Amino acid sequence: MSQQQCMNLEKLFNTSLLRNNKVINDLVGLQNELDDVTQHLAKIKSEQMTTLKVFLMGEVKAGKSTLINALVGQDVSPVNVLEATATIWEIGYDDQPKATVIYKNGSNHDISHAEMMSLYGTDADILKQAEEINKIIIKTNQHQFKELLLIDSPGLGTVTSQNEELTTSIMQDVDLALWIFNANHLGQTNILEKIEELIKLGKPIIAVINKIDETEDRPEQLVRYLRRNSEEYFQEIFAVSAYNALKQPKNNEFSEYFDEFKQYLLEQISRKASQVKADSVESSLRALINREKVLHESAARKLNKLQQEQQDYVNDLNYQEKRFKDDIGITIEMRCHELSNDTQLGNKISGGNAPGSLAQDHLNHLNNVIQDHYGAKFRNIFDETNQKAEQRMINFQQNEWINLNRAAQNGGDIDGVFKTAATSAAIHAGTRLVTIAGTAGLGTAAGAAFATVGAALATVALPMVIAGVAASLISNLGKSEQRNNHMDTQVQHLQTQIASQIKNQLLDEYSNRIKINFNHLIKEHEKLIFSGLDKTQIPQYERELEEYARRISLVE
Repeated sequence: MSQQQCMNLEKLFNTSLLRNNKVINDLVGLQNELDDVTQHLAKIKSEQMTTLKVFLMGEVKAGKSTLINALVGQDVSPVNVLEATATIWEIGYDDQPKATVIYKNGSNHDISHAEMMSLYGTDADILKQAEEINKIIIKTNQHQFKELLLIDSPGLGTVTSQNEELTTSIMQDVDLALWIFNANHLGQTNILEKIEELIKLGKPIIAVINKIDETEDRPEQLVRYLRRNSEEYFQEIFAVSAYNALKQPKNNEFSEYFDEFKQYLLEQISRKASQVKADSVESSLRALINREKVLHESAARKLNKLQQEQQDYVNDLNYQEKRFKDDIGITIEMRCHELSNDTQLGNKISGGNAPGSLAQDHLNHLNNVIQDHYGAKFRNIFDETNQKAEQRMINFQQNEWINLNRAAQNGGDIDGVFKTAATSAAIHAGTRLVTIAGTAGLGTAAGAAFATVGAALATVALPMVIAGVAASLISNLGKSEQRNNHMDTQVQHLQTQIASQIKNQLLDEYSNRIKINFNHLIKEHEKLIFSGLDKTQIPQYERELEEYARRISLVE
């Protein structure tokens, strides 16, 4: 792909809903991944005209450092060093030789050649120092390949589970890799398996069989053997003696083989650097296009999940609302039944206390009792429903990262996996973006709803029917004893009426308020989960994301 094609792709990226709608972007929580894609595209554009980057890898003790020194023409990489650290070494050409250490904290400083060589070693102090170093850049005017930047990392002699992430990170930025074989160990199945993994990253690999001076087999035999068993993995295969090339560059018995290798690098790679770069760019862009596609497909799935989650939340609350009403109703029924048989209330009525005032006092008392029960129950329901919703989103997010990474890898994504999924904390962080904004958001809503209920019930008054019954009762007070039994019946009747009125009033009020407050939670949840967007618009956004993913997949 050309520079123009990169620019066309950039224009298409700029039409993305995720890049143009911040609310939707925040809703799906993929900003970091989108930024990676954007930055990677910019990097591809800027590097099309830069030096060809070559990554050296191979099995331990294959002579990789000796080969680097032989290519450069001086000792810049010490031999016989334990592969204990994964510090990156970049060796390139410059008229003014220098070495620069770049630390993981972002600082850097220039060092001498002697200081540079002292960074190699296996003792504890050196290893501890190496842990703080991110990269060492070496520039030398002895370098015979001005168009090549050699990249080495002692701790990445091969691809292992421990260094796989760093390996893939380096591979995404290089143009080709040199895999260094030990001539004494050709044919190791596990090594070919590792190379097969590298092939999936989309970069050309050149095989270099080193240490041919240490085996009785002729170089041609070694090349034929490797070609016969693994030719499909390699763009070219060479057999060399890096040691002889370094110690006796001219007129050693193996010099012709190293010269052939050099000639290939100088005439073929250097002369065709632009084409190799173009091939590398094409591979990188195709992986990037796939990455863009799977991100937007993931965003569409998340919008679909949010709609489903909103309905699941409503269903959960509807179920809880019915249980809540039943629980509150039973509590009110029980308390009011006790009140209807309360002898103290009967004595107060017989004693001439105003029934209306007594009734209101008991209403207020029972309201406070029910209110305490209501508040605790309401909070428990809120917490339980909220936790279920959050767990559903966590499960979805975990599965989504798996699906997203599988789609990226199937599309030849040179990044391998999306780094946001590397830790559980990141998964939870991403979930927070697309769930219910944590308990804080809805917790505030629940508290507000609770306060509304209390304020409303505190002002409720009982119907005047109680006052009418009371007046009739009072008019009969003090009359003949023959009417005492009748009056007792009237007192009991009034007491029962008071309890019934309180029960009906509390049932009506709490039933209404439960409905109001649960509807309030549903509305608050809807606002939070959709970030204030009209939920009727979400299906359209979902379709836009799917259509964009389809269009990006058609890019040639």
